[in-house]
Amino acid sequence: HEKKVKINNNKIDKLSDYKLDKVILKYDYVLGLKYNNKYTDNSAIDIDAFAETKGNTITLNKFMYDATGFMKNAYLDSVKKSKFVEGSTYLNVIDHEVMHLKSKRKEAKRIVKKFIEKNEKKQYNIINLIIDEISLYGASFDDYKMEFYELGSELNVLKIVNPNKYKELVG
Repeated sequence: HEKKVKINNNKIDKLSDYKLDKVILKYDYVLGLKYNNKYTDNSAIDIDAFAETKGNTITLNKFMYDATGFMKNAYLDSVKKSKFVEGSTYLNVIDHEVMHLKSKRKEAKRIVKKFIEKNEKKQYNIINLIIDEISLYGASFDDYKMEFYELGSELNVLKIVNPNKYKELVG
């Protein structure tokens, strides 16, 4: 994430007023994607949610990001319970959310497809593999759409925090 990208301040809704700006500056490459992505902050989203993504907007929970100590501990607790990728931190929430952007959905589905194709012939239930090797969150499944809707995002985080394991599981 060493890419240097000019930040279009028109797309940042006064995030500089909050501690959240430090997180955004670390991940400024996201704002440089060419799909009109934008960030907002909104403490009205689910108070326990770190972020949510709709279309090309990532909404970061101002409450969580302003209470950095609380957020770090809440996220770390979730990692310890295998809810999120081992080795990830609260900063990886953005890496996760990026794959939910409308502009990234095809890429997320492609990664999931590669993962399933590479691992479906193993003597291992695919859902158990996701839970054991990636995260509980990655195993979230939409019965109606018949798809893992969090797996592409969790694999993106895995690629960042543990590239060797990603290569082993996805290729």
